[in-house]
Amino acid sequence: MTCKSVPLLLLAFLSAGGGALQDSAYAQATQPAVKVVEVRGTGAAASASAIAAARNSWPGAVQHFFTSLAAGEVDAAWSLMGSHARIDEFDPDAPATFARLVDLAKGATLLGIHPYESSPTTLADDIAGNVRDAAAAIPEDLRRRMTPRDEDEAARANATAAQWMVQNLSAEKGQPLAAIVLWDAAEAQVEFILLKGTKAPASTSTFHITHVVFGNPLIVPR
Repeated sequence: MTCKSVPLLLLAFLSAGGGALQDSAYAQATQPAVKVVEVRGTGAAASASAIAAARNSWPGAVQHFFTSLAAGEVDAAWSLMGSHARIDEFDPDAPATFARLVDLAKGATLLGIHPYESSPTTLADDIAGNVRDAAAAIPEDLRRRMTPRDEDEAARANATAAQWMVQNLSAEKGQPLAAIVLWDAAEAQVEFILLKGTKAPASTSTFHITHVVFGNPLIVPR
């Protein structure tokens, strides 16, 4: 897979001239991030119970997936993946392994978790809100580039960001998606974990993850 990090993300997240994103900018986040609560089992039974509960909703599955990754609980995170799940990195030359995904989650600072029942309408807003709220960690110039100029520019940013997410995940209409926003202090960059999921048959009403794309989306393929 060649992830579509350029030019779509450049349009949505790079300064085009004065400093804002998507030619432009973002507005204040309108969809709050999921409150992150660590879910750590005290044994196999507790872990199985927590995973079963998490699967009952897409936000729950996404949150438990990330908290398990960040805690290094590889088996718990892996159990939320579908049997034929795909893992990719934005950098097409990277190996895109589950171990690298775990390393990213463990080493970066979480800024926000944003689950969407289908294609997002506020992704750019949500990312901008995360960056703004992390003022103590993220350099001022980066936060300034994400300052909105007006509602029209924010609307264009949201549309572009949604297209970027859908394309990278090869998502179809109605599929649940999620964006996990991270700050990599060592590299001084925002990184992402994008997720696509699916719902099991109505009789079970559980979710699992079918596609993951992660890393720095501003990697330019060589």
